[in-house]
Amino acid sequence: MPKISVIIPVYNVEKYLSSCLNSVLRQTYQDFEIICVNDGSTDKSGKILDLYAKKDHRIKVFTQTNKGQSAARNKALKVAKGEYIQFLDSDDFLHPQTLEATIWFAQKYKTDLTVFSYEQEENPGELSHGSYEKVNFKRLSHVLTDNPLYFSHAQTRTDEYGKCVGDNTSVKDILSDFGEEFGMVTTTLFRRECFDKLRFKEGVYYEDTLLMTKILRDKPKTVILPVQFYKYRRNMNSTTNVIFSEKHLLSLYEVCKGVRDYYRAKKYLKDFQFFARTRIQSVCNNIVNKISQADVVTQRTLKPLFYKMLTDLAHTGCLPMFGKGSKCDFVKRMNQQNREAKVLFFDSKHPLKNTSMSSNVQKIVKHFNSRGLGHFLRNNTWQNAR
Repeated sequence: MPKISVIIPVYNVEKYLSSCLNSVLRQTYQDFEIICVNDGSTDKSGKILDLYAKKDHRIKVFTQTNKGQSAARNKALKVAKGEYIQFLDSDDFLHPQTLEATIWFAQKYKTDLTVFSYEQEENPGELSHGSYEKVNFKRLSHVLTDNPLYFSHAQTRTDEYGKCVGDNTSVKDILSDFGEEFGMVTTTLFRRECFDKLRFKEGVYYEDTLLMTKILRDKPKTVILPVQFYKYRRNMNSTTNVIFSEKHLLSLYEVCKGVRDYYRAKKYLKDFQFFARTRIQSVCNNIVNKISQADVVTQRTLKPLFYKMLTDLAHTGCLPMFGKGSKCDFVKRMNQQNREAKVLFFDSKHPLKNTSMSSNVQKIVKHFNSRGLGHFLRNNTWQNAR
């Protein structure tokens, strides 16, 4: 039985697939299997997979009609035999010591998650200077925590949430070199049991964010390594780089609702409040930015949906209360966009032409224009609605 299952969903990446597969085959740790799911590719990706599978018996190829990355990962999880799971996107690649280092820490501390950082390549097809330098990982300062949830946002990284393992190094020192993101599935080695009851939500974007928030709720034992083992390729044809659409917006909405529903129990209230003021608010900031950059036709489609999304999130406690005089990042971002564009993002005079508006949405639009979203979230109407 292999120690690690490397799961790679594949869709139309003939240009990058060999680089991806080679980065796994050239690992300094070799006790693994590679499960590739060809998600209905129409280019030469399928042929490349077959050629590699003939050369190395550890490569197992499965084919399905195009169902999306989540469905491909779920299919691979069903057949994975490894004690640990490592996800890899087919247009990215790994540092040669990735599996050796992560499995060493996972077995040493008996962790559920072994998390590392990523590096975005500077030039297409190239690694930035020094990326393949050998890492003396056994002497690496790292963070060990039984509650990794609070490391998932840069603003909350303090010593109280975990302990540092390393000489004369603080948690903050380590995390300053770690990066701004925590909880990406591709930068995490998982113990197989993490997926006993969980799967990726299919048919939506940003599915990894929702799955990670569910895993973090149960406070898995985690070690954090400040090393850029994952090499992220900026592929302009990938899901996150295409034009922002209605499906993107609705997928982000599903993420917010999923977090809300999964943390609904009273015992998770503190954790839910954390997500409300960090992850969920960050999602709203991202939506504001994306819609503001869209063309006029796209904006006309997305704004009514965003009104409804914002109303639901506010009235179910997903947008937190703020004291007098303070402003959330979302308000600042929205006001900034308005000033730059010299127009109101929410037009109270003609907010939703040819679209019916609920009274709750009207209140959001009215207060957003006249006094800002902060006033709306602080007033009694919202408090009573909760």
